[in-house]
Amino acid sequence: MDDAQLRREMEGLSFYHTISLTPTLSTPGWPVVVPIVEMALRALRKVDLRGKRVLDIGCRDGLFCFEAEKLGAAEVIGIDNDIDPRVPEFLIRTLRSQAVFRTFNLFDLRPETFGRFDVIVFPGVLYHLRYPFWALRLVRDALADGGTLVLETAVLADENRHALLFCPTGAESPYEPTSCTFFNRKGLHDTLASMGFEVEASECLMNLPGEPNGRLPDQPQIDRCTMTCRKTTLGRDKTNIYWDGDPNAHNLPNWDGKRRSA
Repeated sequence: MDDAQLRREMEGLSFYHTISLTPTLSTPGWPVVVPIVEMALRALRKVDLRGKRVLDIGCRDGLFCFEAEKLGAAEVIGIDNDIDPRVPEFLIRTLRSQAVFRTFNLFDLRPETFGRFDVIVFPGVLYHLRYPFWALRLVRDALADGGTLVLETAVLADENRHALLFCPTGAESPYEPTSCTFFNRKGLHDTLASMGFEVEASECLMNLPGEPNGRLPDQPQIDRCTMTCRKTTLGRDKTNIYWDGDPNAHNLPNWDGKRRSA
């Protein structure tokens, strides 16, 4: 299929990702997201995907799905709650892909839905979610023990001394109203660790500095961050068991390590 025919087929389709179709033609995605996507792709390309099952959450046009296939993934599933089916159909046919796309809400994800995955890619979604901790738990539960999470999200750029979550609403959002959950880097790192993830690598897009005197600027500074994490076992940490809702976990650790009633 030549470029002219591909251009005709793309007429009327709206693309988010910039995806190479031929050596001389790519889909007309959103240029503003290209640096963010490239950062997440750098992280994904460092993961050994050969023979692995991969889930792409918030897949949009499927750029990460197609990249995972190129990197040797055995099975790739992309989910998004708002997919124009014409776009993946066109791309799957053009790229001769075996990836599977589903219109699916993250909050319906369970281990029994698609099985567990060796690698989960989770780019550009977390900061849109009003229930971020629950979302991360669902992602964790869908990941096989020892599996890898590649997470990319918008983060609050501050002095990073304390684990914080900036949760604006409406016009107070530094992006737009659906962008409502901005961890700072320490908050994101510590939250992932508390859920049984070991953060193995991270990269920020702009490396915005925090205020030297510990105060935030009048307008929140937002950076983008990718963290590559390995799912570990939670071990015997009673706090994690308590957070996960174990009905037998009625006690919490005190600061001196002793037990006290909840």
